[in-house]
Amino acid sequence: AGDMLPNATTDQRLATAFHRNTLVNNEGGTDNEEFRTIAVKDRLSTTLNGWMGLTVRCAECHSHKYDPISQHEYYQLLDFFNQTADADERDERPKLPVVPVTDQALAAKLAAEIASLQKQVDATPVVWAVHRPSKMNSKHGTKFELQDDDSILATGRNPPREEYEFTIDVPANSTVQAIRLEAIPHLRHDNNTGRGGEGAFILSQVRLVKHAEGKDTPVAFADAECDHHQVNQHPRTAIRAEVKSGAHQQGWAVNHPVDGYKSHREAVFELKEPIVAGDATSFTLFLRHDPPWVGLNMGCVRIATCAKSKAASKYKQKQLDPFRRELQTLQAKQGAPVRVPVMEQLPEKRHRQTFVNLRGNFRSPGDKVTAKFPKAFASKQQLSADRLGLARWLFAEDNPLTARVAVNRYWSRMMGIGLVETEEDFGTQGTPPSHPQLLDFLSADFHDGGWDVKNLLTQIVMSDTYQQSSIASSKALEKDPRNRLLSRGPRIRLSAEVVRDQALAVSGLLSSKVYGPPVFPPSPIKRVVNAFTGGMTWQESTGEDRYRRALYTFYKRSAPHPLFETFDMSSRDICSMRRLRTNTPLQSFMTLNDVTFLEAARALADRMIASQPHDDDDDNESDIAKMITFGRKTALYIDGDEVETRVLTKLYHSSVKRFLADTNAAVEFTGGAKKMNTKNLTDEQRQQLVRRAAMTVVANVILNLDGFLNN
Repeated sequence: AGDMLPNATTDQRLATAFHRNTLVNNEGGTDNEEFRTIAVKDRLSTTLNGWMGLTVRCAECHSHKYDPISQHEYYQLLDFFNQTADADERDERPKLPVVPVTDQALAAKLAAEIASLQKQVDATPVVWAVHRPSKMNSKHGTKFELQDDDSILATGRNPPREEYEFTIDVPANSTVQAIRLEAIPHLRHDNNTGRGGEGAFILSQVRLVKHAEGKDTPVAFADAECDHHQVNQHPRTAIRAEVKSGAHQQGWAVNHPVDGYKSHREAVFELKEPIVAGDATSFTLFLRHDPPWVGLNMGCVRIATCAKSKAASKYKQKQLDPFRRELQTLQAKQGAPVRVPVMEQLPEKRHRQTFVNLRGNFRSPGDKVTAKFPKAFASKQQLSADRLGLARWLFAEDNPLTARVAVNRYWSRMMGIGLVETEEDFGTQGTPPSHPQLLDFLSADFHDGGWDVKNLLTQIVMSDTYQQSSIASSKALEKDPRNRLLSRGPRIRLSAEVVRDQALAVSGLLSSKVYGPPVFPPSPIKRVVNAFTGGMTWQESTGEDRYRRALYTFYKRSAPHPLFETFDMSSRDICSMRRLRTNTPLQSFMTLNDVTFLEAARALADRMIASQPHDDDDDNESDIAKMITFGRKTALYIDGDEVETRVLTKLYHSSVKRFLADTNAAVEFTGGAKKMNTKNLTDEQRQQLVRRAAMTVVANVILNLDGFLNN
C-alpha cells in the first residue's frame, strides 16, 4: 500500500509493483474484466498466503461448512484490492517512470545537472509540438498502439516490407515548417529502435500529403538532418521523390558502433513550402521501409512539428532548442527511465462495486459487498477499509499469524523444512507444528523485538540445533528419517540460483555488479517461438554480464532457463510459497555438462594450477595433491581428506593419459577453438594444454560433489 501513504516517495510507490506481477492476457478477443478479476483474486490469495499462511481461495466459489471464512467474507476481502486503476490493459497502465540506478555518486551528479537544465528548458519557448495521430494505418498489416508519451508502438506481425501511414490534425492558425521523427527504443522490441534482426530499421522514404479544403496535395521536403546515421544512410536520402525498391545505401539507418540500435534517435525533415493550417487541415506522413533486407521496420516512433524556418540546418548547428538536446544527452547518460507497472488507488467517486461471484463466475454477480475483515481474524483496532488498512491489519498487535508465518519461513530456508511444513497453509488441513513451543517463542521474540530479521537468523544459526553435524546415524534415520525431530543438522540440496552462483563464485567468475537490465547467460535453447506473441532469440551475454548472479537472468515464463527448471524453480504463474525439491539424473547431467558449469570448472582449474608453483615439464605428485587440496578447500571449506585427494589425483593422471592420446579433445574441453591445429604445438604448450584439461576434469568433479551441492 505504499502508493496510499501520505506524500508517498518513488520507492514506496515502486514497492507496489510486486502486486502487478500477476498474469495479464492481451490475446485478441479476451475479456479485460475477466482477467482483471483473475489478477485481483491472485493478489488477495498471494497476500494472505504469504503473510498469514491462510488459504482463502477455497471460498471463491462457495462457503465450506468447517471453514472460518465464508464466500461472503472472501469477496469482502477482495474489495480491498478491487479499487486499483489497473484493468488488464495492453499498455499495462498505470506505470511509474523510474530511472535505473547504477553508480550512486554519478546518478546524484547527473540528477542535479538534469534538474538545473530542465529549468532552462521549461523557461524556453516550446519549439516542437508533439502530436497524437488521428488515424494510424499500414500497407501490409502492422498494428499500432498509442503509448502514454504519445509515441506509436508497432505491434503484431513484422512484414518483410512495410509502409506506415500516420494522419495528424494540425491546429487552426498554426504553421508547420518541419517534422521531427523520433525512433524510440522499446521493451517490446528488446529495447531496440527497430523490428529487424538485432533491432535494426531502415527508413527508405518519407512522404507527406496535405489534406485541406477537400484536396490532397503532396508536400516536398527541402532538407533533412539527424543526431546519428550510418555511413551512406543519411535521412536526406529518404526525402527523394522517387525511390527504387530494394536500393542499397538508401534511407535512414542508425546502427552505432557502441550503442547499436538501443539509443533514442531523431531526424528532422524540413518542408519546401510550409503548411499553413486553416479550420480543418491535416497531413498524412508516409514512412516506407523497403531496403534490400526484410523486416527492417521501425519499432516505436513519435511525431512532432515546428514552425521555425531552416529547421534542418539550425538543428545541425545546434541552434534549434539546444537546451532540450543537451538535456537528452544527459538523460541518455543517466539511463532511460523504465516505466514500471505499479498499484494506484482509484479516487472514491470512481470506486468499483464488488459483488459475490456466484460459483466464482465474474459474470454471475450476487450480493453487493464492501471491504471488511473476516470475523475470525477481526482486529480490535480501528482500521480504514482499504489496502492501507489491510496492511496495518497484517501487523496489528492482535494478529498472531504474521510473525509465526515469517519465522516459519526463515526456519525453513535455514533448516530445509519449516516447523510447520505446509508454509502456505497454517490451517487444520496443513501439517501441525513439529515444535509448537519453539515456534511460539521465536514468533513472540520476533514480534516484540521489532521484527528484527538479522537477530532471528542469528538465533537460529547460533543454536546447538543448527550447529549439529548433518551426518545421520542408522538409529536417527530409522526414528527420524526426514529430520522432523531435529536429530541432526540440516542437509538440503541448494536452490537453483545458488547452485549456479556458488559454482561461479568459487571459480572466481561471479560478477559482483549490481543493478541493470536482465542478462542472457549460456542456454541450450537459442530460439523461443510462441503462438500469438512471436518469438525471441536468446542472444548470449558476453563479458561480465555472462557471469552475473542468477537474479539478473532473463526469465520467460513460457520458456524458463533449463537450469532453473531442472532445479525446481517455480513457473511464476502463481504465488509459490515453497519449492518442493527433487533429485533427478537430469540435475547431474546439467552440472556436469552445462556450458556455465564447464566454464566455472575451467576457471577453478586455473586457480588450482596457479596456487602451486611447479615445473612445467614435470607433474610433481606432491604439487598435484596440493592443487587438488586447494580446489577442495576453495569449494567445500574443509581441509584435505587423504582418501578423496588420492582418488582425485588418480583421476587427474588418467585424464592426462587420455588427453595426451587425444589432444583435440583437450582443446575442446578447455574451451579452445575446435579447428585448432594441435600439430603445431610445442611440447611445453601441449603439456600445459593437457594439464589444464585434466585439472578441469578434477574441478568439474569437485563442483559436483555432494558436499558442494548440498548445505
